[in-house]
Amino acid sequence: MSKTKLKNKRIDALCSGLSMLTTFVAVSLLVKYHNHWKLVLTGIILFMIAILLVAFLLIYHKRKKNIEKALQTDKYDLMSGEEFEHFCADVLRGNGFGGVEVTQVSGDHGVDVIASKDGKKYAIQCKRYSKSVGNKAVQEVYSGKDIYKADIAVVMTNSEFTKQAMEDAKKLGVELWDRDKIYELQMAGLVQIKEKFSEEKLLKDSVEDKRDLICPKCGGTLVLRTAKKGANAGSQFYGCSNFPNCKFIKDL
Repeated sequence: MSKTKLKNKRIDALCSGLSMLTTFVAVSLLVKYHNHWKLVLTGIILFMIAILLVAFLLIYHKRKKNIEKALQTDKYDLMSGEEFEHFCADVLRGNGFGGVEVTQVSGDHGVDVIASKDGKKYAIQCKRYSKSVGNKAVQEVYSGKDIYKADIAVVMTNSEFTKQAMEDAKKLGVELWDRDKIYELQMAGLVQIKEKFSEEKLLKDSVEDKRDLICPKCGGTLVLRTAKKGANAGSQFYGCSNFPNCKFIKDL
């Protein structure tokens, strides 16, 4: 069974299960609160919103993992044609492309992946080859670009291109992304992920720092102060802004 068929089968099974679960919840609410239809309706809506939220988070988490995996693998040559298409799609997502979609296996008009970036729509044919890609792929994606109403046509491969393919691509304005280009995209995507991780970490640290500056006794703000007398004169500490009503002190 192909990856796409297996995926569709799992989606169908999941939708069927969720439909049964939703029906069960709806019937249970109707039985228990049959005289309060507004309460039943509200309960069903809240349940469906919760299901959608959980589904979104699961899909987001899985896609994030797939992108990270795609940006680090170098096993291009071991992939099937279909696996290579999904790999290319994840590499594009990791580089900020939006609306990334793998087209149907048959009747794709020479276009395997649709994506958009910077206001431009890309029609991409993915070729996992053990030899050089010829000009047929260039002609197919050039034709497919108009069918999908795309702005840019691309042939993406784990291999390289024949001289004729490169000549035709130049004449037709088709972009050729070979093995080196894939590696370049992977590296660029990894940089973006690291930068995003750093931003998230800085934001998290900032939030935690702000939490540390909240007085645990009264909820006031902890202010940096300097002791003016006593054995600790000259040393700094955090004192509550609500002093003298609150005398909480936190050492540095």
